[in-house]
Amino acid sequence: MNNWTTPQPVNPFSSKIKNRKLLYFFENDEDIMDFSIWIHDYQHLYHKKRGQEKINNVVELLNKLIKESKEDLKDVSLVIEESNIDDGLFINFRFPQNIEGRNWLSPSQKFFNSNMIVKKTCIYIQIEIDEDEKKIFSGTKTVNDGEKMLLRKSTADEEISAEEYISEHWNEISDDVADMTEIEFEVEDALGLFDSNPSLENLHKIGNILSRLSNKINNLYSFAPMSYALSSLSAFLTNITEESYRKANIRLLYNLISALLKDLSQWRQNIFLTQSAQNIHYLDASFLSSCMQIEAILSDKEIVTDEEDDDLELF
Repeated sequence: MNNWTTPQPVNPFSSKIKNRKLLYFFENDEDIMDFSIWIHDYQHLYHKKRGQEKINNVVELLNKLIKESKEDLKDVSLVIEESNIDDGLFINFRFPQNIEGRNWLSPSQKFFNSNMIVKKTCIYIQIEIDEDEKKIFSGTKTVNDGEKMLLRKSTADEEISAEEYISEHWNEISDDVADMTEIEFEVEDALGLFDSNPSLENLHKIGNILSRLSNKINNLYSFAPMSYALSSLSAFLTNITEESYRKANIRLLYNLISALLKDLSQWRQNIFLTQSAQNIHYLDASFLSSCMQIEAILSDKEIVTDEEDDDLELF
């Protein structure tokens, strides 16, 4: 395993890699979220659904690995290598135990086919980028809170009405919009369950459903900031620990998630049903802020609350 920290390639697919590696160690929930954000940013290389699905499957696989490593989160690590021929990625997972033949690997192996190899304690994945899938790539980075705030302005100059958007894209997005409606019902049911039984397990269920909803929004082409925010929140909720959860204001957490889902449902109606929105990006800024507020509650950031009505401001 020495080549994980040397110029020698880790992946078994190609020796033609750039002379740099991105190494992730997972010691807490924030580390998991950092990787999810990084890989989601990289996802913006793609504009076709197939490319997006590759990245989504990597994130889902990581979540499975984390859940299987309940004893010690630090036992799971990964290293990312980049091809020096194209913009392809090689993602290499290392697990503390032999995982060959595990049933939970089957969906990922079926999806990636020959581009995924499982060997003893390691998983190797090759993400190839077809020429017609590429977008302009300006590099990858870890996004901090300040940069999240900048995303609020990312679509300020890109105003388009719902009617214009639907007339141009409806044939490509209609199935995903229908799926969004079904997933919204699922997450509402999960939130009701959390209201009656506010356990960490039920919070994780909400996070898992929001991940699927984020994927659907991402397939709609024009809503990267909202998909980004929801993906980050989903990763955070799915992997939050018991210790962090015990410190949270559970009632406030429920109220904020409930308000977020109401905003999302109204947004879906205004864009795709009534088509009444004059600007399809009208919710981007406040939606991102709402997601950040929920993360702040669970990550013990400095917040100010109004005790009477649970209004929250984030500084």
